[in-house]
Amino acid sequence: MENRASPLLRMFLAEIGQIRRYSPQTVRAYRNDLERFRAFCGAAFQGKVEKIAKADLVVRFLTESRRAGDSARTVARRASALRSFFKYLARRGLLSGDASDLFPSIRLPRTIPRYLTAETMKRWLGSMPEGAIWDARDRTLVLAFYASGGRLSEIAGLRWGDIDLARQQVTLLGKRNKERIVPVGEVATRAFEIYKGHVSAKYGLRKISGNAVVFLNRRGTPLHSRSVSRILNKHFARVSGGSTVHPHLLRHTFATHLVNGGADLMAVKELLGHESAGTTQIYTHVSGAYLKKMYNRAFPRA
Repeated sequence: MENRASPLLRMFLAEIGQIRRYSPQTVRAYRNDLERFRAFCGAAFQGKVEKIAKADLVVRFLTESRRAGDSARTVARRASALRSFFKYLARRGLLSGDASDLFPSIRLPRTIPRYLTAETMKRWLGSMPEGAIWDARDRTLVLAFYASGGRLSEIAGLRWGDIDLARQQVTLLGKRNKERIVPVGEVATRAFEIYKGHVSAKYGLRKISGNAVVFLNRRGTPLHSRSVSRILNKHFARVSGGSTVHPHLLRHTFATHLVNGGADLMAVKELLGHESAGTTQIYTHVSGAYLKKMYNRAFPRA
Protein backbone atom coordinates (compact mmCIF):
# COMPACT_ATOMS: atom_id res chain seq x y z
CA MET A 1 0.00 0.00 0.00
CA GLU A 2 1.30 3.45 -0.89
CA ASN A 3 2.26 5.88 1.87
CA ARG A 4 0.42 8.96 0.67
CA ALA A 5 1.92 12.27 1.78
CA SER A 6 -1.29 14.29 2.29
CA PRO A 7 -2.66 12.37 5.32
CA LEU A 8 0.86 12.19 6.74
CA LEU A 9 1.08 15.96 6.47
CA ARG A 10 -2.08 16.33 8.54
CA MET A 11 -0.70 13.91 11.14
CA PHE A 12 2.59 15.83 11.28
CA LEU A 13 0.83 19.15 11.90
CA ALA A 14 -1.30 17.56 14.61
CA GLU A 15 1.82 16.18 16.31
CA ILE A 16 3.76 19.44 16.42
CA GLY A 17 0.70 21.35 17.60
CA GLN A 18 -0.80 18.96 20.17
CA ILE A 19 2.09 16.77 21.34
CA ARG A 20 5.28 18.74 20.77
CA ARG A 21 3.53 21.99 21.69
CA TYR A 22 4.86 24.26 18.96
CA SER A 23 3.36 27.74 19.19
CA PRO A 24 0.16 28.35 17.18
CA GLN A 25 2.06 30.87 15.05
CA THR A 26 4.72 28.28 14.14
CA VAL A 27 2.13 25.61 13.34
CA ARG A 28 0.24 28.07 11.14
CA ALA A 29 3.44 29.12 9.34
CA TYR A 30 4.53 25.49 8.81
CA ARG A 31 1.07 24.60 7.50
CA ASN A 32 1.22 27.42 4.96
CA ASP A 33 4.76 26.50 3.93
CA LEU A 34 3.94 22.81 3.48
CA GLU A 35 0.73 23.61 1.60
CA ARG A 36 2.86 25.64 -0.81
CA PHE A 37 5.17 22.67 -1.21
CA ARG A 38 2.14 20.41 -1.79
CA ALA A 39 0.94 22.71 -4.59
CA PHE A 40 4.46 22.85 -6.03
CA CYS A 41 4.73 19.03 -6.13
CA GLY A 42 1.30 18.57 -7.73
CA ALA A 43 0.24 14.97 -8.27
CA ALA A 44 3.53 13.65 -6.86
CA PHE A 45 2.33 14.64 -3.38
CA GLN A 46 -0.46 12.06 -3.59
CA GLY A 47 1.90 9.15 -4.16
CA LYS A 48 4.75 7.57 -2.22
CA VAL A 49 6.67 9.93 0.01
CA GLU A 50 9.92 8.99 -1.75
CA LYS A 51 8.65 10.98 -4.75
CA ILE A 52 8.73 14.27 -2.84
CA ALA A 53 11.74 13.65 -0.57
CA LYS A 54 14.28 14.51 -3.24
CA ALA A 55 17.05 17.07 -2.99
CA ASP A 56 16.51 18.49 -6.50
CA LEU A 57 12.79 18.99 -5.83
CA VAL A 58 13.45 20.74 -2.52
CA VAL A 59 16.12 22.98 -4.07
CA ARG A 60 13.83 23.95 -6.97
CA PHE A 61 11.00 24.76 -4.54
CA LEU A 62 13.19 26.98 -2.36
CA THR A 63 14.86 28.62 -5.35
CA GLU A 64 11.53 29.51 -6.95
CA SER A 65 10.33 30.86 -3.63
CA ARG A 66 13.35 33.18 -3.51
CA ARG A 67 12.88 34.25 -7.13
CA ALA A 68 9.25 35.07 -6.38
CA GLY A 69 10.46 37.73 -3.96
CA ASP A 70 10.29 35.90 -0.64
CA SER A 71 12.89 37.03 1.90
CA ALA A 72 15.82 34.85 2.89
CA ARG A 73 14.23 34.46 6.32
CA THR A 74 10.97 33.18 4.80
CA VAL A 75 12.84 30.72 2.59
CA ALA A 76 14.84 29.50 5.59
CA ARG A 77 11.61 28.94 7.54
CA ARG A 78 10.17 26.95 4.63
CA ALA A 79 13.29 24.83 4.58
CA SER A 80 12.87 24.28 8.33
CA ALA A 81 9.24 23.21 7.84
CA LEU A 82 10.23 20.70 5.17
CA ARG A 83 13.16 19.42 7.21
CA SER A 84 10.92 18.82 10.22
CA PHE A 85 8.31 17.06 8.06
CA PHE A 86 10.85 14.74 6.45
CA LYS A 87 12.42 13.94 9.81
CA TYR A 88 8.94 13.02 11.03
CA LEU A 89 8.58 10.66 8.06
CA ALA A 90 12.00 9.16 8.80
CA ARG A 91 11.05 8.53 12.46
CA ARG A 92 8.01 6.64 11.21
CA GLY A 93 10.24 4.47 9.03
CA LEU A 94 8.85 5.88 5.78
CA LEU A 95 12.12 7.45 4.66
CA SER A 96 15.62 6.05 4.91
CA GLY A 97 18.81 7.98 5.53
CA ASP A 98 19.32 11.44 6.96
CA ALA A 99 16.61 13.87 5.88
CA SER A 100 19.01 16.77 6.46
CA ASP A 101 20.99 15.68 3.38
CA LEU A 102 18.11 16.87 1.21
CA PHE A 103 18.64 20.52 2.07
CA PRO A 104 21.12 23.12 0.90
CA SER A 105 22.82 25.26 3.47
CA ILE A 106 20.87 28.50 3.89
CA ARG A 107 22.63 31.33 5.64
CA LEU A 108 20.60 34.30 6.83
CA PRO A 109 22.11 37.78 6.89
CA ARG A 110 22.77 38.74 10.49
CA THR A 111 20.78 41.81 11.39
CA ILE A 112 21.04 43.93 14.51
CA PRO A 113 17.59 44.21 16.11
CA ARG A 114 16.15 47.65 16.62
CA TYR A 115 15.70 48.76 20.21
CA LEU A 116 14.74 51.85 22.20
CA THR A 117 17.23 53.83 24.25
CA ALA A 118 16.91 54.14 28.01
CA GLU A 119 16.11 57.84 27.53
CA THR A 120 13.26 57.00 25.15
CA MET A 121 11.81 54.47 27.59
CA LYS A 122 12.02 57.01 30.41
CA ARG A 123 10.20 59.66 28.34
CA TRP A 124 7.58 57.14 27.22
CA LEU A 125 6.77 55.92 30.72
CA GLY A 126 6.91 59.48 32.08
CA SER A 127 4.30 60.59 29.55
CA MET A 128 1.78 57.91 30.51
CA PRO A 129 -1.00 58.79 32.98
CA GLU A 130 -1.90 56.22 35.62
CA GLY A 131 -4.83 57.64 37.59
CA ALA A 132 -7.75 55.68 36.08
CA ILE A 133 -8.03 51.92 35.61
CA TRP A 134 -7.29 51.92 31.87
CA ASP A 135 -4.39 54.32 32.26
CA ALA A 136 -2.98 52.04 34.95
CA ARG A 137 -3.50 49.02 32.69
CA ASP A 138 -1.64 50.61 29.79
CA ARG A 139 1.31 51.67 31.92
CA THR A 140 1.48 48.23 33.52
CA LEU A 141 1.34 46.62 30.08
CA VAL A 142 4.36 48.58 28.83
CA LEU A 143 6.29 47.83 32.01
CA ALA A 144 5.39 44.14 31.85
CA PHE A 145 7.06 43.88 28.44
CA TYR A 146 10.02 46.10 29.26
CA ALA A 147 10.76 44.67 32.72
CA SER A 148 10.41 40.98 31.79
CA GLY A 149 11.38 40.72 28.11
CA GLY A 150 8.27 38.61 27.59
CA ARG A 151 6.82 37.68 24.22
CA LEU A 152 3.40 38.96 23.16
CA SER A 153 1.70 35.62 23.85
CA GLU A 154 3.37 35.40 27.28
CA ILE A 155 2.29 38.86 28.43
CA ALA A 156 -1.21 38.72 26.91
CA GLY A 157 -1.75 35.34 28.61
CA LEU A 158 -0.40 36.44 31.99
CA ARG A 159 -2.61 35.49 34.97
CA TRP A 160 -2.61 36.97 38.46
CA GLY A 161 -1.37 33.66 39.85
CA ASP A 162 1.76 34.09 37.70
CA ILE A 163 2.71 37.31 39.51
CA ASP A 164 4.53 37.21 42.85
CA LEU A 165 4.35 40.77 44.13
CA ALA A 166 6.28 39.98 47.30
CA ARG A 167 9.25 38.58 45.37
CA GLN A 168 8.87 41.06 42.49
CA GLN A 169 8.83 38.34 39.85
CA VAL A 170 6.57 36.80 37.22
CA THR A 171 6.28 33.29 35.81
CA LEU A 172 6.07 33.28 32.01
CA LEU A 173 4.75 30.37 29.96
CA GLY A 174 6.93 30.27 26.87
CA LYS A 175 7.25 28.16 23.77
CA ARG A 176 6.32 24.49 24.12
CA ASN A 177 4.80 25.26 27.53
CA LYS A 178 8.18 25.91 29.15
CA GLU A 179 7.95 28.05 32.27
CA ARG A 180 10.56 30.52 33.43
CA ILE A 181 10.65 32.89 36.38
CA VAL A 182 11.76 36.44 35.63
CA PRO A 183 12.39 39.26 38.13
CA VAL A 184 10.63 42.49 37.16
CA GLY A 185 11.82 45.00 39.75
CA GLU A 186 10.19 47.52 42.00
CA VAL A 187 8.73 49.92 39.41
CA ALA A 188 6.87 47.21 37.47
CA THR A 189 5.73 45.54 40.70
CA ARG A 190 4.26 48.81 41.94
CA ALA A 191 2.44 49.24 38.62
CA PHE A 192 0.94 45.74 38.97
CA GLU A 193 -0.20 46.58 42.51
CA ILE A 194 -1.92 49.82 41.43
CA TYR A 195 -3.62 48.18 38.46
CA LYS A 196 -4.70 45.21 40.58
CA GLY A 197 -6.39 47.59 43.02
CA HIS A 198 -8.32 49.22 40.17
CA VAL A 199 -9.45 45.84 38.79
CA SER A 200 -10.58 44.66 42.22
CA ALA A 201 -12.56 47.85 42.83
CA LYS A 202 -14.29 47.72 39.44
CA TYR A 203 -14.90 43.99 38.97
CA GLY A 204 -14.51 42.37 42.37
CA LEU A 205 -12.17 39.71 43.73
CA ARG A 206 -12.99 37.13 41.04
CA LYS A 207 -11.09 39.21 38.46
CA ILE A 208 -7.88 39.14 40.51
CA SER A 209 -8.02 35.46 41.47
CA GLY A 210 -5.07 33.25 40.61
CA ASN A 211 -6.50 32.00 37.31
CA ALA A 212 -7.88 35.36 36.15
CA VAL A 213 -6.20 37.01 33.15
CA VAL A 214 -4.31 40.17 34.13
CA PHE A 215 -4.88 42.45 31.16
CA LEU A 216 -8.54 43.16 30.41
CA ASN A 217 -10.39 45.22 27.84
CA ARG A 218 -13.17 47.66 28.70
CA ARG A 219 -15.72 44.83 28.63
CA GLY A 220 -13.83 43.04 31.37
CA THR A 221 -12.67 40.21 29.08
CA PRO A 222 -9.07 39.29 28.18
CA LEU A 223 -7.27 41.83 26.03
CA HIS A 224 -6.71 40.60 22.47
CA SER A 225 -3.19 40.51 21.07
CA ARG A 226 -4.07 43.03 18.36
CA SER A 227 -5.32 45.43 21.02
CA VAL A 228 -2.00 45.16 22.84
CA SER A 229 -0.15 46.54 19.82
CA ARG A 230 -2.72 49.28 19.37
CA ILE A 231 -2.33 50.39 23.01
CA LEU A 232 1.46 50.48 22.79
CA ASN A 233 1.37 52.60 19.65
CA LYS A 234 -1.24 55.00 21.02
CA HIS A 235 1.00 55.98 23.92
CA PHE A 236 4.31 55.73 22.09
CA ALA A 237 3.14 58.26 19.48
CA ARG A 238 3.26 60.97 22.17
CA VAL A 239 7.04 60.78 22.44
CA SER A 240 8.01 59.49 18.99
CA GLY A 241 6.38 61.94 16.62
CA GLY A 242 4.28 59.20 15.05
CA SER A 243 6.76 56.29 14.94
CA THR A 244 5.30 52.90 15.76
CA VAL A 245 6.45 50.10 18.03
CA HIS A 246 5.64 46.43 18.31
CA PRO A 247 5.72 44.23 21.42
CA HIS A 248 8.84 42.39 20.26
CA LEU A 249 10.70 45.70 20.10
CA LEU A 250 10.34 45.94 23.88
CA ARG A 251 11.78 42.42 24.18
CA HIS A 252 14.79 43.55 22.13
CA THR A 253 15.05 46.67 24.29
CA PHE A 254 14.99 44.61 27.50
CA ALA A 255 17.77 42.32 26.29
CA THR A 256 19.90 45.09 24.84
CA HIS A 257 19.76 47.20 27.99
CA LEU A 258 20.80 44.17 30.06
CA VAL A 259 23.77 43.36 27.80
CA ASN A 260 24.83 47.01 27.57
CA GLY A 261 24.63 47.15 31.36
CA GLY A 262 27.09 44.27 31.65
CA ALA A 263 24.71 41.33 32.20
CA ASP A 264 26.08 37.84 31.59
CA LEU A 265 24.95 36.49 28.22
CA MET A 266 23.85 33.14 29.68
CA ALA A 267 21.71 34.94 32.25
CA VAL A 268 20.06 36.94 29.46
CA LYS A 269 19.46 33.68 27.58
CA GLU A 270 17.57 32.25 30.56
CA LEU A 271 15.56 35.43 31.07
CA LEU A 272 14.49 35.45 27.41
CA GLY A 273 13.70 31.74 27.37
CA HIS A 274 16.01 31.02 24.43
CA GLU A 275 16.90 27.37 23.83
CA SER A 276 20.28 28.22 22.35
CA ALA A 277 22.87 30.78 23.40
CA GLY A 278 23.42 31.39 19.69
CA THR A 279 20.01 33.08 19.51
CA THR A 280 20.92 35.39 22.39
CA GLN A 281 24.36 36.13 20.95
CA ILE A 282 22.98 38.70 18.52
CA TYR A 283 22.71 41.12 21.45
CA THR A 284 26.49 41.10 21.82
CA HIS A 285 26.58 42.73 18.38
CA VAL A 286 24.14 45.34 19.61
CA SER A 287 26.38 45.93 22.59
CA GLY A 288 29.38 46.28 20.29
CA ALA A 289 27.56 48.92 18.25
CA TYR A 290 26.66 50.71 21.49
CA LEU A 291 30.26 50.69 22.70
CA LYS A 292 31.49 52.02 19.37
CA LYS A 293 28.95 54.84 19.56
CA MET A 294 30.06 55.71 23.08
CA TYR A 295 33.71 55.61 22.03
CA ASN A 296 33.14 57.94 19.08
CA ARG A 297 31.16 60.31 21.28
CA ALA A 298 33.96 60.43 23.85
CA PHE A 299 36.78 60.53 21.28
CA PRO A 300 35.43 62.37 18.21
CA ARG A 301 38.93 62.58 16.68
CA ALA A 302 39.66 58.87 17.02
